[in-house]
Amino acid sequence: MIPYRGVRTLGALLAERAGERPEAVFVTAGGRSVTYAEADRRANRLAHGLAALGVTCGTAVGLVLDNRLEYLDAWFALARLGAIEVPLNPALLPHQLGALLADSGAVLVVTEPRHRPAVAEAVAGAGLEPVIVVPDGMAALTAGRPDTAPEVTVEPADPFAIMHTSGTTSAAKGVVLCHEHDFTLAETMVDHLGITPDDVFYNCFPLFHNTAQGMITWAVLRAGASMVLAERFSGSRFWTDVTAGNCSLFFTMGPMVEFLLQRARAGEPGGVPGSHRLRRGFGIGFSAAAAAEFRARFGVALSGGYGSTEVNLVTVHPDDDPRLDTAGKPLPDFEVAVVDERDRIVAAGATGEIVVRPRRPFTTSLGYHGRAQETAAARRGGWLHTGDAGRFDADGYLHFVDRLRDVIRRRGENIASGDVEAAARTFPGLVDCAAVAVPSGLAVGDDEVYLAVVVAEPAAFEPATLIAHCAGLLPPFAVPRFVAVWPSLPATPNGKVRKVEIRALADPSTAWDRDAAGVPVGREGVR
Repeated sequence: MIPYRGVRTLGALLAERAGERPEAVFVTAGGRSVTYAEADRRANRLAHGLAALGVTCGTAVGLVLDNRLEYLDAWFALARLGAIEVPLNPALLPHQLGALLADSGAVLVVTEPRHRPAVAEAVAGAGLEPVIVVPDGMAALTAGRPDTAPEVTVEPADPFAIMHTSGTTSAAKGVVLCHEHDFTLAETMVDHLGITPDDVFYNCFPLFHNTAQGMITWAVLRAGASMVLAERFSGSRFWTDVTAGNCSLFFTMGPMVEFLLQRARAGEPGGVPGSHRLRRGFGIGFSAAAAAEFRARFGVALSGGYGSTEVNLVTVHPDDDPRLDTAGKPLPDFEVAVVDERDRIVAAGATGEIVVRPRRPFTTSLGYHGRAQETAAARRGGWLHTGDAGRFDADGYLHFVDRLRDVIRRRGENIASGDVEAAARTFPGLVDCAAVAVPSGLAVGDDEVYLAVVVAEPAAFEPATLIAHCAGLLPPFAVPRFVAVWPSLPATPNGKVRKVEIRALADPSTAWDRDAAGVPVGREGVR
């Protein structure tokens, strides 16, 4: 890793790279490449323009933008001023945008023409003016501004972002991140992936999420590497993009891995070892078997870990013994434990809630914006409670089990929805699935397993065949009772299935019912 002795903030990091590697390409997007020196100048000019509008330390500014160079300009400029970005998903409805802008206390918004109508509706009557529309509005704001950085002191513990949680299980909350949090995250990525200035990181994740910011862009800056910024993931363009961009690294998720494998199995060209420079992928949600097949087909090793916006990345797969069927081992900067319902640390092999405690200050989030009680509850007992269920094995590897709310309790047995989904996903023709609990009607707190599936050929799909398949992979009590074919599963912008919506929409009365169909499942029979 390139040594760094400057202030551990985003603005200082960009300035150092601009000084050391001024003509090196930092980012390529939309057919245009920007050097480190140019990125630094662009950020400085916009910082002066924003300061003229009254943006200063602690000012929150909403960003409603697609992946584009101006997004980076706005993000870096705000960091230079000690201001706080509020990155928001452009696909949100106006009332959702308005609620999150109000929650964050944003005083103005940066957007683009295609999203301006929704933003205008969101800020109507809220006093969030002006709205800066790129590229023209940003060009006007930066015209004639100095190329030098504004004289503002920003510290590593200062907040740089309010990022709203993906809301898979509840209403979104604004997580306050400081510079040291993402600086640490970046260094973890650089160390784990061995990123050097010769690497090119393919970034197809939305910049309003910390995957694209902390895990990719910050890491690229920390290593002095380069980044190809794509508008979004495309399976049909993936290999063309990474080959044309000379990319060596990428971030991925389980569905992306499976989609690329499916295309390869179908004989589609692309990804042949030797035809590209891609060497490593990092991500979540893929199985050890999928990772092995990905490496065999494409010559690209995959690894990952466990973390969240709130706690940072706290475990990774060790290179010497990755065990990709786990979430890896804890990193030196963090203590990670598993506790029971009374917050007592449990023994290896026992399932409980994953909790995290940093060994250095400011490496986890600063809390939830404007939610002191929820922040205190999440930090009770000196540990940050993740809301995730997991367990440690005897060798010290963490196993992610499920979101706590996604554990299904049936006939006194706890069923991890992830186990049900993993079994179902091995069924031929199944594109995606999600298992949730629905009331059994037998007793309060007793559940049945409802499985929503997306299949390649709905007309030819037989739920009984899927159930027979699952019965060979799951204990009888975990085999789904209800199966429903959905056209697609509701998901957050970063690809996580929104089970809160599935639970709300799941209707057992309209689903296929294995009890009613008389399909036996092991010793349970039809029960």
